[in-house]
Amino acid sequence: MSIFEYNEERHIQMERADAREEGYAEGRKDGILAMARAILGANEPIEKILKDSGLSPEEIEQLRSE
Repeated sequence: MSIFEYNEERHIQMERADAREEGYAEGRKDGILAMARAILGANEPIEKILKDSGLSPEEIEQLRSE
């Protein structure tokens, strides 16, 4: 057995793990944006959104313009 031998099962596991991590990060960002939109909709101060969401002022202004 060569150290360069291709292991399909291991490759698939690694691809799934990468996809899972990417999906988790996207879902987390979507949740943060949804929370920020809700806070904006409640006419809360920008400072509250900055503190609670960790978004930048530019990202919040972009949400406002949507």
